[in-house]
Amino acid sequence: MKRKILLIEHDFRAAFFIMYALARTECEVKLATTGQEGLNLATTVRFDFIILGANLPDMNVDEVCDKLKERHFTRKIPVIPIPDEMAGQIRQAEHDFYTLAQYEKRGL
Repeated sequence: MKRKILLIEHDFRAAFFIMYALARTECEVKLATTGQEGLNLATTVRFDFIILGANLPDMNVDEVCDKLKERHFTRKIPVIPIPDEMAGQIRQAEHDFYTLAQYEKRGL
């Protein structure tokens, strides 16, 4: 049975890279780009865990976590926060990945 993961991340490039990595594990990933959208999804689908990006446009990580803990349906879902430093590393890894892919296409 596939694990259901909710990814709450506003940076589309970082979200794509995370979703790509998770797709290789055969997980089912839903993306929300705001905290409120993530909260709405979390109350309609039973997720195994939530990956929560930093610097969302509408609320911070603590606010999202507090609202998840307030709701009976979502209070026991594990949350994995993505710290700001890791978001920068994801963007760098994404850059390295695309650079390598360009060389592989050229046969180098």
